[in-house]
Amino acid sequence: MNNPYYIQVKATEHPKNIRSFNITPNSWRIYLISETNNKSSCHFYRDASLIREEYPSEGKKIKTMVRVLGQKCESGKPLKDLYEEKACHPIHTFDLDGVEIKVWRIRSGKLRLCFIYGSVEKSIIVLRLLYKPKDKITSEEKLSLENLAKKAIKDDVSSFDQRQL
Repeated sequence: MNNPYYIQVKATEHPKNIRSFNITPNSWRIYLISETNNKSSCHFYRDASLIREEYPSEGKKIKTMVRVLGQKCESGKPLKDLYEEKACHPIHTFDLDGVEIKVWRIRSGKLRLCFIYGSVEKSIIVLRLLYKPKDKITSEEKLSLENLAKKAIKDDVSSFDQRQL
């Protein structure tokens, strides 16, 4: 299994100007997962692009969702403490080598940002962005999330810094 690549999210361009997140040693760091060293293979970017194509009104909502996530990560507190329970909770749990792994989701309207807590200290790995008119995730979506989570969890943490894009 090839180690994935990561794109750290440090800023957002919404609503008008670039706004950097205040990242301290205690802050959560947000990473997007990519299959290759090409940013176009980043699952979040592909998902966001498809959602914007099919549902143009969701474009600003995606940027707002990332901006709010970045602001909440600044404190370093667990995300479940910073969002309402209906907005942030586990959506899928699976077993990996005897360890229970939780895939979390942040809900904003019909958007679902799916993530895990990463192996690298204070990291959040964004797996996918889903458009869900209904809350229930499909078995195909569960499998996709699980496969990406496994790649991130089994990742070679010692080379993490060299695989940031």
